[in-house]
Amino acid sequence: MPKRVNDTNSKEPSFALLRHKDFDSSLHKLFRLGGQNRKRFEKASGIIEAISHGGLEDLKRFPITNHGESRIRSCVKFDLGDGFRLITQQANKCIILLFVGNHDSCEKWLDRNKGLEVAFDKEAGTLMPIYKSAPDEGVILSPSPRPSEGPILGKLSALRVDELLEGVPARAVLKLSQLRGTVTANEIQGICADILAPDRRNLVQDVLCHLAADGVENAELRIDEFLGRTKTIECSDLSEVLAVKDGDTIRRLVVGSREYLEWLDRFSLEGDHLEWMLFMHPEQEMIVKEEFEGPSQLSGVSGSGKTCIAVRRALRLAGSSEGEKILLVTLNRSLAGLISNLVDAAADSAELRSRVKVTSFFELCQELLGEFEPERAHYYDAVSWKLNEHIDEVFREYYRCWTNSRTAEVLVPIHQSLYVQSINSEAYLREEFDWIRTALPPDKRPDYADTTKTERLGRTHPIQKEWRRAILKGLYGWEQKMEAVGVIDYLGLTTALLRYKDKLSNRFTRVVIDEAQDFGTMELSILRKLVPPAPNDIFLCGDIAQHILPKHRVLPEAGIDISGRRRRIQRNYRNTRQILEAAYHVLYQNLHDEMLDRPEKDLEILDPKYANRSSNEPLVLKAGSLEEEIGYARTIVRSHLHQHPNSNCCIALAGYSTCEVGRFANKLGLRALDGSGGFLREDLVLSDLEQTKGYEFDLVVIVNCCEGVLPPHDAPIDEMYRDGCRLYVAMTRAKNDLYLSYHGEPSPWLQSARKKLSFFDWNEVEELNTEFMTLAPEKLPEIEESDDSDIGALNGEQYCYTGYALGLSHEAQEKLRELVDGRGLTRNRERVKWRSVGDLKKDLESSPRARGIFGPKTSVEIRDNLKAF
Repeated sequence: MPKRVNDTNSKEPSFALLRHKDFDSSLHKLFRLGGQNRKRFEKASGIIEAISHGGLEDLKRFPITNHGESRIRSCVKFDLGDGFRLITQQANKCIILLFVGNHDSCEKWLDRNKGLEVAFDKEAGTLMPIYKSAPDEGVILSPSPRPSEGPILGKLSALRVDELLEGVPARAVLKLSQLRGTVTANEIQGICADILAPDRRNLVQDVLCHLAADGVENAELRIDEFLGRTKTIECSDLSEVLAVKDGDTIRRLVVGSREYLEWLDRFSLEGDHLEWMLFMHPEQEMIVKEEFEGPSQLSGVSGSGKTCIAVRRALRLAGSSEGEKILLVTLNRSLAGLISNLVDAAADSAELRSRVKVTSFFELCQELLGEFEPERAHYYDAVSWKLNEHIDEVFREYYRCWTNSRTAEVLVPIHQSLYVQSINSEAYLREEFDWIRTALPPDKRPDYADTTKTERLGRTHPIQKEWRRAILKGLYGWEQKMEAVGVIDYLGLTTALLRYKDKLSNRFTRVVIDEAQDFGTMELSILRKLVPPAPNDIFLCGDIAQHILPKHRVLPEAGIDISGRRRRIQRNYRNTRQILEAAYHVLYQNLHDEMLDRPEKDLEILDPKYANRSSNEPLVLKAGSLEEEIGYARTIVRSHLHQHPNSNCCIALAGYSTCEVGRFANKLGLRALDGSGGFLREDLVLSDLEQTKGYEFDLVVIVNCCEGVLPPHDAPIDEMYRDGCRLYVAMTRAKNDLYLSYHGEPSPWLQSARKKLSFFDWNEVEELNTEFMTLAPEKLPEIEESDDSDIGALNGEQYCYTGYALGLSHEAQEKLRELVDGRGLTRNRERVKWRSVGDLKKDLESSPRARGIFGPKTSVEIRDNLKAF
């Protein structure tokens, strides 16, 4: 790459350099592919480099293609050799870098962007693309038209329709108002022939084409351009262009500036395309710069750039004065790794970067506890350092009283009651433990047993008053079990750190919290202690629609008062309209009063403003089994990566835990999102639904979207909304392509969203690559490790802990525990007690005496239940 000379700051710029969003990604792709593509990257970089020396004049020495270009006005294509092109638009002392690639990719890009012009909003001064046909060109219709449920003019407000059709003959207005379904270019052109004024005819044709392709924002921008609210750069003075702000698709580069030089180096030095994640829209920038008298809260929809705002605000505060020490914290360790990379990319200097500490809450607690308890540093880890067991396995061992540990027996009456209601008591009580630990410090936990002192905010399924003391005993036993085994979770770290709360003061000057909805009261109280009360002391970013953890969360109880300092942002920038509409439909049908009427009201459900990008509807695809689903998912990912080598993809498994997905990923040699540290660079990762939060992927496949899985058949009905939120989170990780897969019957949530989804069989979309067929992921074992893994070998107590016993009556559970005791007893050559449920199953089929012992009703209930294995 030629040596750069920064000599442009000494004089007024003689031209403006702009770039399209697609240009960065296409240039980055050339660099990443290497080989001969690296040479084309260098040629393209050389052309860009020449701009910093001679501007438009210096570009004349580079070869251009022999063929003209009519699809985009003032388009100039530079020849990079071997059919590769650098596409620019040059107009009125402006150079716009549009795209770089081979012949086919350039042709596709030009077809998609036919009629492109760059303009800016006169009021906001923001750069934007406008798609406008030439007077003698006919109509533009790119992308292809999409079916419309109602009249396509109904996509515009009444005011916009009036502005569009002013002066249009009544006959044409009637025909245009009747257009619906899939509208073709010929239909539009035929109707508009009745409009005599050429400019008005062109306007109506363009707007109708945009609406037919579901490009509502493009249609509105075209109307604004016609009415003079926006101004194209071709009709602007250079000084006006130099004064505009960056937009979502078009951005400005000040040639010779430090930002410009960094941009030229970024692709070759970093290899990570993070810049567009850090782009600031005007409404986001206002929040970054806003001054608050104290703690403040940003509520934002999925895909609205909350993380970008958190990063930019942390750096802005870090640079506000000497001695600033900013904490930027989130719950998930993998997400903290991504945020750290974003801060690296956005920081102006190493000195500024050193003022911002990026960490997960888990790692923060580990670090602080290491200071207070250095002799126990090895203990504070998510995986047992003694037994190398995952904490999910340790909890199952504790809860089901394996290895002769009987502490959890205190929970048996609650377990039985929840099982009668077909509720997975193991999962529910573990969540209840988490709720208590986020609501109350250890010395206040007795208040949980007093219903007059502790309301279970965030938990909607009732817990009887007399059970609360038993639950506290169970929680104490669980904490003792973790201590004995040498394993801890992040809430255990929180509890341990609360002992040193008075020693935490004033570690930082400001705290910025990303994904704030994940933090409970106790975690937030710790963060409150780390920073002294002051203007801009705490900034929380969150989305209550992604509130999927069962936690007590009341800001005033954590010492955080945000009254009057709440902001919100509703524009989704990540997803296509079709993906967001489908995801929001799933969320909306699962909204619960607990989410809509939260007592603290620091976060709120927001209706998202849809992005202008449009694509195919998400597909719901049926396979013959979960194994087939996963095989098809990996096949379609490979096909996608073959066509789009720089993409990143995710396969999310519904109905599986982080631990189970992690072990499955290890078997396949893939990376799993598991909350561990590190920035992801893989083109394919596996995940459960929950761990996808905070990421974005070009393509997402969610498998196992089956009836009984979504929503779970064993979850309380009044708390199923959390699983709806989990599905919403996973769906909105997809930027461009979303596939929802199932076998058997589809989730009723997908069934109810049929208007927003398209249903097919997998074999209609993809040919299965058999090399990707593998066994389904394994669930945590239902049986304590032994030589016999047969469910039928379990005694009654063991069986009543398995999922097979869900729905059994209290009497049936008691009989199984009492009479299937693991030893058995025979009288007069007939069993009156049984060693295993397998033995009981046989006798209930053949022995009247066995049926008599259990009673007519209970024996039928148990016999029918035992048929499941």
